[in-house]
Amino acid sequence: DLQALAWCYINYDKLTLKKQKINCEDVSSEVYKRELKKYIETFTLEKYPIGEKRVPYTQGVLNEGRFMARTPLSLQTITRQIRHTISRGHLVDIDVVSCHPCILYYNLSKRYNFEFPELGEYLEGGKDKFINELMTLNQDKDKDYVKSAILSVLNGGGFTKFENPSEWYKRYYNKAQEVLSKIVKHLDDEKPEYKLIAEAKKGKDYPFLNGSIVNQLLLDYENRIAYYMRKYLEEKGFTIVSLCHDGLMVEKDAKLDNTLLSNLELYIKEESNIKGIKLKYKEMDEGFHIEPLSLQAIDKEHKVFEKTIDYNDYHILKELFRGGDDGLSKIFSHNVKHIIKTVDTGDFSGYKWNKDTRLWNSLSKEFMMNEITGILLPLIRPYIDAVNNMDPGDEKKALKKEWTSIYKYIQSLNGCKNIWGKARTILYDERFKELLDNISYFYPLKDGYKIDLRSREVSIRTIDDFWTFESPCSYIQGETEDKRKIFKYLKTVCCEADKEGNDLVADNEAHFTKWLFKLFGYCLTAEVSDRRMYICHGRGC
Repeated sequence: DLQALAWCYINYDKLTLKKQKINCEDVSSEVYKRELKKYIETFTLEKYPIGEKRVPYTQGVLNEGRFMARTPLSLQTITRQIRHTISRGHLVDIDVVSCHPCILYYNLSKRYNFEFPELGEYLEGGKDKFINELMTLNQDKDKDYVKSAILSVLNGGGFTKFENPSEWYKRYYNKAQEVLSKIVKHLDDEKPEYKLIAEAKKGKDYPFLNGSIVNQLLLDYENRIAYYMRKYLEEKGFTIVSLCHDGLMVEKDAKLDNTLLSNLELYIKEESNIKGIKLKYKEMDEGFHIEPLSLQAIDKEHKVFEKTIDYNDYHILKELFRGGDDGLSKIFSHNVKHIIKTVDTGDFSGYKWNKDTRLWNSLSKEFMMNEITGILLPLIRPYIDAVNNMDPGDEKKALKKEWTSIYKYIQSLNGCKNIWGKARTILYDERFKELLDNISYFYPLKDGYKIDLRSREVSIRTIDDFWTFESPCSYIQGETEDKRKIFKYLKTVCCEADKEGNDLVADNEAHFTKWLFKLFGYCLTAEVSDRRMYICHGRGC
């Protein structure tokens, strides 16, 4: 939500943030605010026309640890309060419950033959109890701090973080040191590189080195879980927006239910042989509350959302083609926005300008979908040709697969249906809706003309004349004998003149004559607007 992101930036000095980190390093408020501004600018630059930026996720320099976003800020690395604020209503987090404790207790205990009853108590019903005990004994510590301290024990730290540790915590800490030492003895033979990595990161004299070594193993398990989560969800058609430590951020979807989570847990167990993994949905509910009026004001005062896309730029168009339905719908809409309009954002199709009849024709959504292929195929051809002209190799093979997939998609019924679903919203035109067949004091004549009923001036209709029909008659400009006879007759019928054409109606009866002209105009045209009264006499009010 770019508006919410801009609100966070504008009100940054008033916010209380728990953490301000960039690339996992603490930074000052000034530095973080500057990067936040860059984050906003990222999505207003022309080179990101679909409001989306691809973020590389890589492990550390030694190919170890978590896959982290390698940009100063991303949805993964931005502070939680801002992440929740800008993602609320759009995304949901699928999180592994107590990821590292579960890996250690349900998997490593069997692999390395140890028991850890204190961790079992924590995982199987005692979590809230033990956290509350520590908070009661250490009232200067909040829930987040206590949870972090408990987890950090498994990574080699924690005990000194409490002045008053509970009895359970003492037993848990001591047993953890014993368990970590036992695992490290096995890892010295199985994965000697883990120790080298830990020493490189923390130093050989680091007092909690065993925890850092075991952490490498826990993260390897975590990465496998994330891999199978992503694989399963993408196969089911869900859009994964960001990795988020031991979970994934996914676009909100009605199909994200508890049955899906149960099936995903089973899939992870069967594919990875990692047991005891439980998943949960985590709503973005830890952000800042923003008044709707504040968001509206941002648009007017700060202009952070203005974005101009150069559709003639080769590289921008390339990214749009690779941007899924959002990008493809923008390309299509840009190329037809002057000749195709919609009057609602529902399933109704829309109108297309017919240059031969000079009318807007109402067309079915099936017809509109056929338009998509005709517009996009010529535009994608240069990118297909560029790939075909590449030297043979893995890169060409991968790109050819990608562009062939897009090429087929824009010709498929399902692809065109999805693209039109996005495009009809972009092509919605409120002004067109208001003026369609309702342009005051004008009337469409046959053969592509229109008449100004106030001045009787006849001119050719243009694309800005929003008519869907035309009258079967034409209009002869200037006075003619036939016209004079018609008006003389009408005035007589309307009791406005005698048989010789002399006026009979008093001023206070003029409204009656006007009503009769309206009635006659309605009979001719079935029009219900004020312009019907001008059909006969062509005079202004």
